[in-house]
Amino acid sequence: MFLFAAIVQWPVRPARPGSLLRAHIAKEDDCLASVVHRAFSDEDPESLTEQFEELERREIGERTFERYAAIVEALEARHGDGGPSA
Repeated sequence: MFLFAAIVQWPVRPARPGSLLRAHIAKEDDCLASVVHRAFSDEDPESLTEQFEELERREIGERTFERYAAIVEALEARHGDGGPSA
């Protein structure tokens, strides 16, 4: 019954469209970042960067992240970022 009540009360659309994403990112910054930092504190940051770049090249193709980031930036410029002022 509790789950049904929660679903019925869930807003169809958040008051500010970007607020859920911003809250999620803040939680990652506050909680997850410290866990990751502790887990990799002994690793060489340059080595990790090189490993992630190699994984990106092998799995999704070189500069894929940059291409998608450019698409997001273009959409935000055209339609707004959905943040508090939107």
